Amino acid sequence: MEERLSDTMPVFRDEAERAVLGAVLLDGQEVFEKLENKLKPESFFKVSHQVLFAALREMNENKVTIDQLTVTETLRQKGILEQCGGVGYVTELPQAVPTIANVEYYRDLILDCAVRRDLIRFGHEAIKESHDISRPVKSVVEDLDRQFSRFTVGGETNGILTVSNILNDLVDDIEKKMGSLQLYDGVESGFSALDELTTGFKEEEMIVVGARPSIGKTAFALSMAINMAVHKDVPVGFFSLEMSAADIMRRLLSCESRVPMDRIKRPQKLQEDDLQRIYQTAVAIHKKPFYICAEANMNLLDIKATARMMRRKFAAQVIFIDYIGLIALENAGARPRHEVVSEISRSLKALARELKIPLVILAQLNRESEKGDDKEPLLSNVRDSGSIEQDADVVMLLHRPRVTKQNEEEKSPSFPTKVIVAKNRNGATDTVTLNFVPRFVRFESVAGER
Repeated sequence: MEERLSDTMPVFRDEAERAVLGAVLLDGQEVFEKLENKLKPESFFKVSHQVLFAALREMNENKVTIDQLTVTETLRQKGILEQCGGVGYVTELPQAVPTIANVEYYRDLILDCAVRRDLIRFGHEAIKESHDISRPVKSVVEDLDRQFSRFTVGGETNGILTVSNILNDLVDDIEKKMGSLQLYDGVESGFSALDELTTGFKEEEMIVVGARPSIGKTAFALSMAINMAVHKDVPVGFFSLEMSAADIMRRLLSCESRVPMDRIKRPQKLQEDDLQRIYQTAVAIHKKPFYICAEANMNLLDIKATARMMRRKFAAQVIFIDYIGLIALENAGARPRHEVVSEISRSLKALARELKIPLVILAQLNRESEKGDDKEPLLSNVRDSGSIEQDADVVMLLHRPRVTKQNEEEKSPSFPTKVIVAKNRNGATDTVTLNFVPRFVRFESVAGER
């Protein structure tokens, strides 16, 4: 296999490379503006073209007039004229330009070939790493997947940006949103009071939802995910490390059909109109962009690889993970749990930035939050690691008084539940009240209440 790959003809477009270089020689300033800083010397295949383009770019940056005479003299002074093909080759390059007007097209041909060569190199590296049996295969897959996700088409980079670049994009974004009907910058949770506070879940954000057991973390996350995927057609990824895919779907059906969860779990109790509502809901949601991964015992590498696939294959705009305390870390050994969770938290924040989407991470609160029936939880109550609250951009803590024998959950249609926005890196903190409806395992807005 290695021999066959090595024998493959190199991917490059000599005529496109010569056309770009010739265009620069004809009108350096205008052409460099059209190239938009996307081409780099290594984008060219021929070494002579790499050296020449680097020299031309340096001349342009130093405001040196570019023409055949100044270029050949500069190359001679640098001692690289012959390396660039000599006087004859350089002076003939302008004749290789069909028209300067199409220089962006020639540029894109060069970039296309550069990416293809990188892919070939990536293939060689993948073969080499796959033969290294001293490394765990999941570690190899993680490294290769990360490398592959960095491929860009069209010369896009994640390099340093100037104030001018940032301002231009920002002003364009502001102007576009002025005429938009979209109220918020990020993905809406579907709860207007909460969205008013957070302005939606924004790309690269890590949002943490914390609560004591049985308060409704999963129900809250699923309610938001359903609002997004089912009601707004926003592609959503959902990792469940605690429940099966069938259990998630039962909750979704109950939530949307408003057939009580206990009847769906025990179909013998279903009535005819219940079944009709379930059928109607199934028809309505079966093609919605909701992607569930409920594999048991997933570790951090598994989750990151699957999240990347959700982003690439299904264009997921937000991903939920239920919950961080169940994520294993490969080769954790005897390390303290808080160190493991800290590393997982940092990796998930980095993943949100890599995928450029919000990640919603569920977390349990520690026992300190349970002292006192109506004690509101604090940021410091997030279990196992203070780094979770540090890494998070938004932290929401769910709270309601514990149910007593005189106030049993099944005897009440709904329970007011506080969503305490305890941290909001880009906005205000406040408390929003939602209703938890246990029969349908769903959260709903409380009209006119914050």
